[in-house]
Amino acid sequence: LLRSDVPWHGFASALGASRMMPSMDGAEHYRLRRAHRQGYSKGALSSRIPDIVRIVTREIDRWDTQPISVVPAIRRIITEQLGTLVAGMSPREYVDDLGRVLRTLINVRLMHVYPEIALSLPGFRKARKRIQHLAEQVWIRHVERPAQVRSDLIDDLMELHNADPQFFPELDRNLATLGPFIAGLDTLTAATSFALHGLLSNPDLMGQAVEEADMAFKDGMPTPSDIDQFDVLQRVTLEALRLYPITPLIPRRAVNTFEFEGYVIRAGQEMWIAMTVPHFLPEHFPDPFKFDIDRFTEPRNEHKELGAWVPFGLGTHRCLGAPLAESHIPTTMAAILHHAKLEPHPKIYELGVHQFPTTRPNNKFQMKVTPRL
Repeated sequence: LLRSDVPWHGFASALGASRMMPSMDGAEHYRLRRAHRQGYSKGALSSRIPDIVRIVTREIDRWDTQPISVVPAIRRIITEQLGTLVAGMSPREYVDDLGRVLRTLINVRLMHVYPEIALSLPGFRKARKRIQHLAEQVWIRHVERPAQVRSDLIDDLMELHNADPQFFPELDRNLATLGPFIAGLDTLTAATSFALHGLLSNPDLMGQAVEEADMAFKDGMPTPSDIDQFDVLQRVTLEALRLYPITPLIPRRAVNTFEFEGYVIRAGQEMWIAMTVPHFLPEHFPDPFKFDIDRFTEPRNEHKELGAWVPFGLGTHRCLGAPLAESHIPTTMAAILHHAKLEPHPKIYELGVHQFPTTRPNNKFQMKVTPRL
């Protein structure tokens, strides 16, 4: 009934590609998805926990101006982590370019709220050229590095290109290489920021989270087993993803006419599917606008009802990075909480949220940071 290729094709073409994984369906989508799977897996994080923690501590050392604007600070951490974890290269100097290109393309080619001329403006064209240069540099470094160096997503893509250049041509290489940055730049940043707000606005919860973080670091660097044993931090992450879904809508186009709940959807019609509506329905989540991490414990387990908790979507197009995100967010928070004391600024603050083009806290969300170690 539905396909994703048409809505996403314009996004890919604006970056010089013929297609990208979200724009593919069927067997070809599954094949390219399989090539990405290991690079976005939970295991990809487990082997790089020291790198993840070092990036956090290095960034905290730079937080010398108080108070800290949370979203920009977390974005720098997340982008650095993703670059190291998935692509083997820091994209620090390209963060603003990546953000500009991503948000402009969403507004022009997906949401259709900016005119096409936005893609011709000098600022966008300069940013697009710079991120294409980033992609080329990432690829070249992987070509040149020794074979015994641990493999990551880019190595998997390189193997696919060498094995079947017709299926995965050079034309699509740069966009796929930028995938980790494009997919995670705003989403992981926003989810981590919302989770921190949940802690900052609940002092008792913050105390439990700090205790849990310190326990993970008690013998030095946390192990994968320590990460798996997170309870409070994990539930804070799940509740932040429920209450503040980063991607509440997904674009699709009908390929056949069908009827749904008394409405006729015509072939060729574009639509947005609001899959996270159940997050705010009391029949699924009682008192849905309350930040309540006990939803995710026995006997409630409200998130386990099919179709109720879907921040990553459902089905064959479910976000491939979901397992990575569910481990990455609490790990990053644990590293921050172990190394710094966080306090809301001001003490009483009502969170302001940008809903467009992706959901994220606004830049008025701030915190005071005091080093603990």
